[in-house]
Amino acid sequence: MPGPPKDSRRVIESELALLARRIEHVRRSVRLPDGTTVDRSAYLLLDRIDLAGSPTLAELGALLQLDQSTVHRQVTALEEAGDVERVPDPGGARAARLRLTAGGRSRLAATRAGRADRIGRILAGWSPEDRATLGSLLARLNADLVRLGDDERRRPGSTPPST
Repeated sequence: MPGPPKDSRRVIESELALLARRIEHVRRSVRLPDGTTVDRSAYLLLDRIDLAGSPTLAELGALLQLDQSTVHRQVTALEEAGDVERVPDPGGARAARLRLTAGGRSRLAATRAGRADRIGRILAGWSPEDRATLGSLLARLNADLVRLGDDERRRPGSTPPST
């Protein structure tokens, strides 16, 4: 006889907590040629700047659902590391645009490749269909998390998250 039904929300919450911890381990295991790693916040910023083209600080904050002070602080650290530079907006707007430097592009590419290799090894026993399903479900979960964050920010008295 099967046991009592499990609360799927509890199972998902627990699995996501374990996933977050294990993904952090994967992140730490991906070393660049100089032996360093790219931390989570730096990776996300570099990745989003690359995917968005040359966003402004405000656009980057909106993409990551972060407040401006957090984005400013993290971008400043990337500038000091030589990974990002501010460039004039070609449209003449007052806000500067962010662009990856050659070094930032190289660090991002090496980190992406290392992560993809590691994830490929983790999922080596999965069928292509299962990998595609996982990718689709993760994309859906991320989209729902963005929507939830947007809904919460619209509530009176709410403030954007910072990390």
